[in-house]
Amino acid sequence: MKKLSILSLLLMFLSFNLYSQDQFNNLDIDSVAYSKNNELFERIVNQRLMNFPFKTLFPAPSEILNMMMILSSDGYFGYSGSRYLNLTNGWHNVMKLRDLDGNSSEIEINADGNNYFFDENDYSISSFQKTTQSFVIKDEDGEHYDVKTGWVNLESISSESGYQITFEKIKKGYKIYDNQNNSVEIKKSKSYNYIASYSNGRIKESIGKFLSSNRSIFEDGQEILSFSYDTSLNYYIIKDNKGMNLTINNSFILTPVDHHHSTTKKQDK
Repeated sequence: MKKLSILSLLLMFLSFNLYSQDQFNNLDIDSVAYSKNNELFERIVNQRLMNFPFKTLFPAPSEILNMMMILSSDGYFGYSGSRYLNLTNGWHNVMKLRDLDGNSSEIEINADGNNYFFDENDYSISSFQKTTQSFVIKDEDGEHYDVKTGWVNLESISSESGYQITFEKIKKGYKIYDNQNNSVEIKKSKSYNYIASYSNGRIKESIGKFLSSNRSIFEDGQEILSFSYDTSLNYYIIKDNKGMNLTINNSFILTPVDHHHSTTKKQDK
């Protein structure tokens, strides 16, 4: 009887440890998703403060290509660590991305809104157009995001795991909030400047000139992100306060021919 009791206690101890480990793993996964969602929220806010200048990098439908970039792991299709990046034509509707270190990838741009970003993992990020103003984007982790656009460009973003960002038009600006207690109001201040007021007291301000793509975002008096465009050389310089200093030269010209990689990529290898 005593042996049986000891065995029962041992089994209970092992079961508790396994349960605790499962709970720890789930907690770890949830924390990773929580941080990822917060990062996405900040990227969206910064893009709004910049008045979405990054979309000038891409041809139509630039809004969806811009969202594909934002939803990539680092927000720049994996090239945030590159100093120089060239965007050039590939085969018809294919944009080739290549940096000085030889890292390369491609984006297949289709007129129907179904686009594909290829790296060494093939379809790393892709978009699917459901309606005129509704898209689905799959990121590198396999997460699917429903993106709804409207006259204010974006109306909502929701992931299949339950994350939700909502955009609301308000007086002199708009409000962005999610279901992780992030909330911010972005309004025009003077001239072409914007102020983001978070519900927790944080303040960000973007400064730029009228009809200029050159803009900077400041928080607590420190520049945290800047975007400038050289019209004569057709290149973009993006810098942040974490060490990124990325110059992008875009010589890509869209050729309206659809469907290349989806039917021939495997054979081309």
